[in-house]
Amino acid sequence: MRVIGLQNKYLIGIVMLISILSASLAGFELAHFEYQPQIESMRTELFQLNSTVTGLQSSISALEANCSMLQYENAILNETVEELSKYVYSISLITDSSYYIFKQNDTYYAKSGLTGQIECHNDSCSVVINYTLTHVPYGGAVLFKPLASSDDAYYIDGTINPPNGTTLASENRMVTICLNNNSAVQTVVGLYNVRDVQISNIRIDGNKGNNATGCGIIISSNSSYAPNHLIENVVIDNCNGTGIWIQYYPLNNVVRNVQVFHSEIYNVKVDSADNKLISVESGWAVLSGFDVRGVDNYFLNCISYGCGQAGVGYADGNGFSIYGARNMFVGCDAGANFQGGFVLDHAIQTMLVSCVGRDNGRTNSNARIPGRWGFNLYHSNSTILSGCLSTDENDRSNKTQDWGFTEGGNCDYNTVTGCNFEGNIVGAVFCLVGVHRWSTS
Repeated sequence: MRVIGLQNKYLIGIVMLISILSASLAGFELAHFEYQPQIESMRTELFQLNSTVTGLQSSISALEANCSMLQYENAILNETVEELSKYVYSISLITDSSYYIFKQNDTYYAKSGLTGQIECHNDSCSVVINYTLTHVPYGGAVLFKPLASSDDAYYIDGTINPPNGTTLASENRMVTICLNNNSAVQTVVGLYNVRDVQISNIRIDGNKGNNATGCGIIISSNSSYAPNHLIENVVIDNCNGTGIWIQYYPLNNVVRNVQVFHSEIYNVKVDSADNKLISVESGWAVLSGFDVRGVDNYFLNCISYGCGQAGVGYADGNGFSIYGARNMFVGCDAGANFQGGFVLDHAIQTMLVSCVGRDNGRTNSNARIPGRWGFNLYHSNSTILSGCLSTDENDRSNKTQDWGFTEGGNCDYNTVTGCNFEGNIVGAVFCLVGVHRWSTS
């Protein structure tokens, strides 16, 4: 009887458990039935969202394809614009008031932009050029047609003297004007007592191996006025004199994107005032790359390297030799010159900002010239060096620049701030004299 009672109790418990589970299932079904609309709505929204994402992915793929095509078309358009710009440039220069010069075999020709007729031809290029310069009016241009061979040149035996308000340029592509052997001229291009001349897209070769004289370009006058000349996109090479020389009186000239190499004296010499030299590159002059004796001139992003080829015994073989007053140098670089980088001698109120003097005191054999500097002030007053760097970038065994900054003579009131003079073979700073306001912060 006891065993049967226990079995009844187990059966009753199982029945109760089944009842509870049945009630729970019924409640779950009721809850599931109650939230079924929300679940179906979420499923619908998820389906729509997936469709939207798929559509966006397709749109992105199409946009990427369109972008690639647009980039390709843009590249073609840029090339077309560049070609059109060259064409427009040549058309804008070849006006009714212009001449252009070309060469066939050994004969030179001058063609009028007004009539389209050949007005002059001669075996002497100088004769043809002089004809155009005496006939071109104010505002006109004398253009040199590109030569058939890049090794060929327009060979001259006299100075080119453009008149007021004229342009001397190539028609489309840079051409070379070269001095003939034994020409005995003072300069290839002379701007004497004239105004508003532009020279562009021309390479001047002084042919110094076969001439005893010859500068590249001389700007000069016999009185002080602003001729406003523009020398742009010009290369000057192998002159037996100075590459480009702005003499004592002319003011307010611009020299931009000009390269001057291998001059037998200076590459660039500035004796006048208020000139702007922008992105002028100077290399391998016999003496200094830049010789600056004028006042109130501005030099931006100019560079001088390998200058001072005359070697030991010539003090004037620096990247920049500065003698004048109130000249400003911004972002200029003097590297691997034979003597110093920036050398100021009796200069007044010079400002050098973000300039670099590096690896100077170097010879052609990379031998060391002792005692050379990145920046050297001698008898110079009221100088400001701001944010400049002077170092030797080579490893210890190949360093040639002894000092970052030196100062000597009667120097007073020079200010150095925010500069770095470390990394030179001997030291950073040598021989401070005079009255100073000095800061390296």
